Amino acid sequence: MGTPVFSHAGIICTGKTYKYVVKLTFAKAASLPEPSSLLNSSLEGNVRRAIDIHENEEINEEALKTLNTRSHRAQSHPWALRQKERHPFAR
Repeated sequence: MGTPVFSHAGIICTGKTYKYVVKLTFAKAASLPEPSSLLNSSLEGNVRRAIDIHENEEINEEALKTLNTRSHRAQSHPWALRQKERHPFAR
């Protein structure tokens, strides 16, 4: 059985199930602002970050939506990661 991959102009997130946890791994999340501390796994990586969700664990849905949106933007618009640069289509 394969790994679910959520993508749009590249991989945004993958999901994997383990015996005691579901792991959502976000590509390029290491370069995203993440004030809610939702990301709790793979923190040492240079590119990816992950969320381990344990059974009966409550997650912050708004923070997850925000992370998904930021990951999508980073994948669709790589310039978005470089916050100090101007938008390429800005005048």
